[in-house]
Amino acid sequence: MNWKIIWELFLVFSRVALFSWGGGPASMGMMQREVVSAGWTTPEEFADALAIGNALPGPIAPQVSAYIGYKLAGLAGAVSAVTGTVLPTTLLMLVMVIFFFGIKDSPTVAAMLKAVRPVIVGLMLWTAYT
Repeated sequence: MNWKIIWELFLVFSRVALFSWGGGPASMGMMQREVVSAGWTTPEEFADALAIGNALPGPIAPQVSAYIGYKLAGLAGAVSAVTGTVLPTTLLMLVMVIFFFGIKDSPTVAAMLKAVRPVIVGLMLWTAYT
């Protein structure tokens, strides 16, 4: 087993997960740039992986990363790539939840949340309207 490529898969997909904004579909551009520049796929192979990911139910980023990881290092590569795609943002969210529960009873935070509610309702109504 090539531990170097498994580690590189984890690092590249962690970087994509942490530094792309807008969810799975929005991260595909950065993911493509990273894996093509690393020489792991050609643009055509990435497009094929994206097509397969779009055809399957579920989130696209872990599916495409699993495909690329499996192509490079088998099952261990797929697990490493998916872990890199999911773990960093999951840990970040857990830290944010812990932080939020530490400040949620603050009068300032309560006032901010109260002020934001009408905006959220307005955005939801606008979305439903359009």
